[in-house]
Amino acid sequence: MMEQVWPSPGSINVFISSVPPREKALRRSLITALSPLVRQALITLWSDENVLGGQQSEQEITHHLNAAQLILLLVSPDCIDSRFWNQQMAVIMAREAHGDVQVIPVLLRPTVGWQDAPFGHLPTLPADGKPVVAYRPRDEGWYEIARSIHRLVAHVQQVPPAIISRRLRTQPPVPHPSASVPRPQLVVDIYQQLTSPTTSALVLTGIGGLGKSVLAIQVCHFVEEQRRAGHGPFLSPALWLDIDATTSLQEVLITLCEASGAALPALQTMSVYDLVAALLQLVQNNPQPRLIIINQLEHWLDPQTRYPLAQHAGVGEWLELLNTQPCASRILFTSRIYPHGKQQHLDAYVQRFVPAGLTVAEGLQLFRLGNIAETDQDLAAVVASYQGHPLALALLRDILKENRSLSLATLLQDLAYKQLWVNDMAENILQYIYTQQLNQEQRELLQAFAIYRLAVPLQAAQSIVHRRITMPVSRTGAVLRVLLDQDLLQATGNLEYRLQPVLRDFVQAWENENDPGLDAEKRRQVHQIAASYYQERFSDATRRMSQPHINDFRLILEAAWHYCQADQPAEAYQLIHREQLFLYFHRWGGNSLLLELYELLLPAEKWHAAPLTAGQVNHEMGSIQSALGNKHEAQLYYERALPLLRQAEQPVVLAEALNDLGMVYRALNQEALAEQCYREAWVLCEEAGKHFPQRGITLNNMGRLLYERGRQHQQRRQKAQARELFQEALARYEQALAAHQSNNQPEERGWTLLNLGDVYMALNQHEKAHNNYWQALQQFRGFGERRGEGTVLNNLGVLLAYDRAKKDQALACYVQAIHIFRAVGDRWQEEKTLRNLGRWLLIYVPEQEPSRTQGYISGLACFFAARAVFKKQHTTRDTFIPDWLLASLRQELGAQKVEELVKDAETRSSQIVGELLHMPHDFV
Repeated sequence: MMEQVWPSPGSINVFISSVPPREKALRRSLITALSPLVRQALITLWSDENVLGGQQSEQEITHHLNAAQLILLLVSPDCIDSRFWNQQMAVIMAREAHGDVQVIPVLLRPTVGWQDAPFGHLPTLPADGKPVVAYRPRDEGWYEIARSIHRLVAHVQQVPPAIISRRLRTQPPVPHPSASVPRPQLVVDIYQQLTSPTTSALVLTGIGGLGKSVLAIQVCHFVEEQRRAGHGPFLSPALWLDIDATTSLQEVLITLCEASGAALPALQTMSVYDLVAALLQLVQNNPQPRLIIINQLEHWLDPQTRYPLAQHAGVGEWLELLNTQPCASRILFTSRIYPHGKQQHLDAYVQRFVPAGLTVAEGLQLFRLGNIAETDQDLAAVVASYQGHPLALALLRDILKENRSLSLATLLQDLAYKQLWVNDMAENILQYIYTQQLNQEQRELLQAFAIYRLAVPLQAAQSIVHRRITMPVSRTGAVLRVLLDQDLLQATGNLEYRLQPVLRDFVQAWENENDPGLDAEKRRQVHQIAASYYQERFSDATRRMSQPHINDFRLILEAAWHYCQADQPAEAYQLIHREQLFLYFHRWGGNSLLLELYELLLPAEKWHAAPLTAGQVNHEMGSIQSALGNKHEAQLYYERALPLLRQAEQPVVLAEALNDLGMVYRALNQEALAEQCYREAWVLCEEAGKHFPQRGITLNNMGRLLYERGRQHQQRRQKAQARELFQEALARYEQALAAHQSNNQPEERGWTLLNLGDVYMALNQHEKAHNNYWQALQQFRGFGERRGEGTVLNNLGVLLAYDRAKKDQALACYVQAIHIFRAVGDRWQEEKTLRNLGRWLLIYVPEQEPSRTQGYISGLACFFAARAVFKKQHTTRDTFIPDWLLASLRQELGAQKVEELVKDAETRSSQIVGELLHMPHDFV
């Protein structure tokens, strides 16, 4: 028989397992046989017959089971047939597997197959494997058992005492530098709430992978820094306790007593209430208060109810006591779910803290730890889309790091690659929760919410659930509560809910892989239900309001997206066209959302679209790409649209496409092709007459072409030729304004005013330039034209930068313009504005050090950030930092100093620009 070391130099705490009624007489005979050992103080016996009337039997059983040092597991066919006995046996074997208790099966009656049971590998009593009832007389069997236990405990008395408890007290683990990023502000927020006089315990909660334990580590280190500096309420070093499903409250008590130097109470004789009172005493009145961190409290909780599990007796009572009074020490729990007390809600001195996901800056820092060569804008979009979920972003980073040829866009759009990421998330955090801690009804409701990308009310999910299974309406509220308690659903207000994005991806992938019964037709049906739901909501919104908001049009975008998912792209585009979705989202800067939708509509040939419809879809996709700064992609779609629109014989639409393609050619320095497009558009305008809608737009574009030719002559110092071209441009713009007025196109007036401002600035007529820019700005803001607003602000910044007295106003314009371009996703204009900001910072550097050096670094950082916008990582610095700037810096600072500044700026460009963008920018 194995030997065991137990804590007490006196009696050994022996627990005798529960039995069904038929076997209670045999258990009493065992207790009688062991009574001599009790009288000799060698052992203390406990069984559920010790529970007195009025006591909470299940709690008492659990308490004594966890306190036991030796467990006698009684075995018979009736025992094995008992559900309660099997539940208790599972708990007993979990403790045995952890190595902190000795378990001895006691064979009461002949039992077929006991050797194959979880305890079948353990040595039994009687030692010869003969059941007690087979002995003649039976007393010999009891004697054999008592003699073996006497021999065992007598041996133990000769062994020096030791603590049975696993040592829970450890130093907090140190995360690998590449695994996490510092979150100083969040740490301070947690510290302030922890040290409030109204807090005894704080519970960090949230979905798996949110970084609760990592955050607790950072809090622990911060507390120690404050303590060593003599700040804050803590006088003793922090304690870090990792717990799991087999950890007992007794072990926590032993650990706290050891750390505090307090005498260890007699665990064998303690009731649950004594244990809880002792724990509270250690935390409440400690003259040397400390922070105690208990990591992963969820191991003690029932995920369905949030109540402490029955086998962890006293946990609920302890939490309730902590909730009723202040304590000198503080406890910081981490837990996936927020606990409930034994009988009370925890809402007073025990408080909840739900950490937010990583900020965009923190997310970028996490990606940079893996040297990921994607643009800050692309990475920031992923951070925002996945709500800064630390583990999801870290796993995504690691996949990109291990597959350098794999781009971020390919990983997120290609289902085969995205599955790698989803599988990693499933393996690390989600699969166990989803498959083991949720029942079928809960999974069904979660799957229904996963159909929707936006937050929706319960009724919207119910309509999908009822398509799949029968679930009474009265049940869905209870099911919803469990999902909310486990942080699997987020409540967003107005009784609307959504899945965390990382969980939504997992649920959909799991459903596709594990639910083959959900065939293609059923999938189409649920997406049709979702599309109808969004259309109904949009109709309700438009009835209530004369002018719909962008959030209302988002409902139509979602409806169109669901039609595409239901393999109904024609219905999707019909809805887009009818509600003018493209017009509004393009104007308001929602082009990233449009891009995702239009990728589902193309190629239009797959749904047999008519030439006019196919041409419009390609043309609108070109406009989306152009607005996002993807000029080459825009050119491809515009060029695909032209033959289709010519075939459709619609002059207005064709002229619009020619003008848009001309603008892209012009941006790509293909001036001859741009002019060709504008001439063809003008022919259409002349054929149709002065009220043709594209007339003013074509004149505006022709004027812009003249202006840019004038700028070329101006740069070559050919002043006369430049001035002549500028005057011709002004004439075209005036004609364009008249056409806009005649055709009632106030939304186009802003673009022409903007171009007028550019010409007047080139002519050094700054007051006229300023007036036109200001009118254009008001025009764009009135229509919600975000790209136009950002473009005016950038150009206004260039104008104001000429005047040293207005340099701060210029800075404010640049900063606000970059914010807008990042918000609407216009990389082309973002790059131009970053370069302008870089020039401003290098021209207006402060006079005194160290601000002067920092000014140089900040200016250079803007150029590196501009380079990163289009992933021009292999572009030499001489091609994107103006030669005159580098030459001027080298002359003033020396080549070696400039090289040092350039390296620093390149390394920290994202951080520096991020700090610049947080400067006040409320001038306009």
